[in-house]
Amino acid sequence: MTYLTPTGSRRALFFLALVAMTWLTFQPLLGAGFVWDDQDNLVSNAHIRGLDADHLCWMFSRAAMRHGHFQPLTWLSYAADHALWGMRPAGFHLTNILLHLLVSLLFAQLIRRLLTLTRAGDEPEDTLSFAAAVVIAALYALHPLRVENVGWITERRDLLAALFYLIGLLLYLRAQELARRRALIAAWFAFLLSGLAKAWVITLPLVLLVVDYWPLRRLGDPTSRRRALVEKLAFLPLSAVLGALGWIAVRLAGAPASGHGLVDRVMQASYGLFYYPRKSLWPSGLSPLHLLRSEDLYDVTHVVALLAALGLAVLISLALRRRPWLAAPVLAYGLIIAPVLGLSQVGQQAVGDRYAYLATWPLWIAIAGGMVAGARRVADRRWLAWSWVVVPGALAVLLAWQARGYTKAWQSELALWRHATRVDPRNVVAWHNLGDVLRRHGARAQARRAVNRALRLAPRHAPAWGLSASLHAEAGRWKAARRDFDRAVALAPTAAALRCNRGATLLRLHDRVGARADFEAGIRADPHHAPCYLGRAQVLGAQGRRGAALRDARRAVKLAPLSAATWATLAEVRQASGDLAGASQAYDRALAITPGLRPLRVQRGLCRARRGDLRGALADFERALRGAPPSWPLRAQVEAMAFKARQQLAAAAGL
Repeated sequence: MTYLTPTGSRRALFFLALVAMTWLTFQPLLGAGFVWDDQDNLVSNAHIRGLDADHLCWMFSRAAMRHGHFQPLTWLSYAADHALWGMRPAGFHLTNILLHLLVSLLFAQLIRRLLTLTRAGDEPEDTLSFAAAVVIAALYALHPLRVENVGWITERRDLLAALFYLIGLLLYLRAQELARRRALIAAWFAFLLSGLAKAWVITLPLVLLVVDYWPLRRLGDPTSRRRALVEKLAFLPLSAVLGALGWIAVRLAGAPASGHGLVDRVMQASYGLFYYPRKSLWPSGLSPLHLLRSEDLYDVTHVVALLAALGLAVLISLALRRRPWLAAPVLAYGLIIAPVLGLSQVGQQAVGDRYAYLATWPLWIAIAGGMVAGARRVADRRWLAWSWVVVPGALAVLLAWQARGYTKAWQSELALWRHATRVDPRNVVAWHNLGDVLRRHGARAQARRAVNRALRLAPRHAPAWGLSASLHAEAGRWKAARRDFDRAVALAPTAAALRCNRGATLLRLHDRVGARADFEAGIRADPHHAPCYLGRAQVLGAQGRRGAALRDARRAVKLAPLSAATWATLAEVRQASGDLAGASQAYDRALAITPGLRPLRVQRGLCRARRGDLRGALADFERALRGAPPSWPLRAQVEAMAFKARQQLAAAAGL
């Protein structure tokens, strides 16, 4: 039985259904906030708040690479979002959703093209093949594994890289079909844009060779094989340069290596190789961070994965000649996923759900081919043939329902880390992050329980001891804070943040020498850590070295221009040196960032009073008192200053 070529209206209906389902699935993310690394990459990053030459140059600079990736195109997209929406997270999430919609539609087009190439002769596309392509694209687009990529704004890089990777693949197929060099050049530029979003193109030349092998069948005779190999020479520099820049960015960010040996890495890579197909088939236990633990590398799961990987290698080597339709998707998947399997491990994750976004494409395409082949075997029974499409379509609806539920975990940092601790109660990093979020929300008792849980799991986890010390400091227990900071610094002596926080604690204990030593150790460990410069500026100012203090405060402002604390410290240093006008301007910048900070407003009021701006001082004092609780410690003092300012204004007016 044959199936008619799909009409334009029927195609539009399928694509419209794909768009509508994808939008409905991810629409709850419009109400989500900034989570996890979004704080550093977006909220505190002044370099995405403009599109002028200075901001654009930063996006290609070493300073930008210190965020862990070479991704100028991704930074540019954030800057465009800021120009449109300001720092409202809904606008950034909307862009992510729209990018995912485009990726889903292009993936459907890629499946259609590849299914066409596997058909015999010039047989046109029929409705069944078209429906299979769209349904598989829907299974991919609506899968819960996609939630992390769409819901985490920092992972915009995967969405952009995937978009241009797909465009490049479609152009490459067109270049081979029509023998047009222009299409091949356009494909090169598309892959370049993909690499400028994220370095997924590291293994691109090998992936294109797999496409040449199947379904293009270009590696059979020597002439076409030679031409295919020559074509890849143009893509080798692209993948090499972008891959090298990505590796440099990881090193500049100071991301910790796992410290595992070669055998450990092979065990981890074997597990990761099967993790993504397994989660694609059964998406349970998804989490933002699957922690790498040495004790898990030789359990039954990892040993079975290693044996399965060896068996798969043998199977693929046997299938290369007779079953290219089986070998090609597995080879392509392995090549794309290889850079993130852990063989060159950096960081603390064993696997990452986000890595499935590009890497699993070949597997989904293989499923589409299997669906069409299965349907054609029972083509004489139309209802049975269409069941090969309808059943997966129903499964896509179930996946969409599960993915929509998973978006709740990405609504806020609190929801995210609570979800992570439920998925893996042994995840010490998740407990630490949950405790830190609770601390910032003012829930100190819950934060203490979370950090105690982290310390029971890993007594040598330096960040957990640092968080415990911070909780002591916020409660005014400075000696206990110093004790826990001492433990944290002993475990991680080169952690700039821990050094800085211990230095601040030592200042509270009037140990300026020890505080300065910690701040300087933090600067040596990370010359771009603004709080260390702030701390040293405070010490230098107290020691009467106002010129050196001013230099450190200016350095901190340059490194963290969106931090109210940096501007406030600069204001204090300027005020101490007699530069009241400069101090007032710095206070203005600080209050523009955090208008509701009452102590800062009081300090600006005092500065204005010293300059003779009594009206401005009175306005600051009254604004600070407005809405202040009766128990506010500074209330009586500020009321007295406001009363005095009124008297002076009245006297000046002659009343």
